Amino acid sequence: MDIHSSTVSRADIAKRTHILFDFDGTLADTLEGITQTACRVLREFGFSDERIGDASRLVGPPFPVAFSMIYGVSSEEAQRITDAYRKIYNTGVAFQSPLYPGVPQMLATLKHQHKILGTASSKLEDLLARMLVAKDIDQYFDAIVGKPSDGCGLKSYVIQRALDRFGMTSEQAASRVVMVGDRSYDIQGAHEHGIPCVAVCFGTTTRQELIDAGADVIVDSVEELMQVLLGV
Repeated sequence: MDIHSSTVSRADIAKRTHILFDFDGTLADTLEGITQTACRVLREFGFSDERIGDASRLVGPPFPVAFSMIYGVSSEEAQRITDAYRKIYNTGVAFQSPLYPGVPQMLATLKHQHKILGTASSKLEDLLARMLVAKDIDQYFDAIVGKPSDGCGLKSYVIQRALDRFGMTSEQAASRVVMVGDRSYDIQGAHEHGIPCVAVCFGTTTRQELIDAGADVIVDSVEELMQVLLGV
């Protein structure tokens, strides 16, 4: 575990009552399903393997913006690619991605300790809710929040929606909420609301990305994450 914040301590994080979780790369190992589906669709749109390159770059930023951001396509083409992607991913592949070992037990323990849990994911909210049900962890969340549509997927916006579900202002959130995520987008979105972010480094994200983005704490396992959130 690394602590990088000069203003937020482990004790401060542990006393926070509300925890927001990203989903991809934080609770579930969705990398293979996302990248394999994206590569298949991009090839159908005429992309060479050389142009596709490292498809893991698509994990994190919201679709369809991710395709424009990484491959420089127009917003119209990005939407067409996304529509084709979802016909495959949303009807089967999405539900095959495993949770990281220990995640259900961690969520159960946090609830037992009276933590209020929510999600703040760039996935479409309907799909996210169905995935949580399929993984039998939906019962742990007081607020299941994703993006309502493709036009509003920035992480700061999703976090604001989660705070609204909690009935909390940004001023209140600054002392009561902590974000847990695995990409720079999670860290930046949390910090825009004055919320600290615990970044997980047990997926595919590099530690350097998390450091550069200003993660307050970096953890290397689900067990370590639970210890930070509970202060044990």
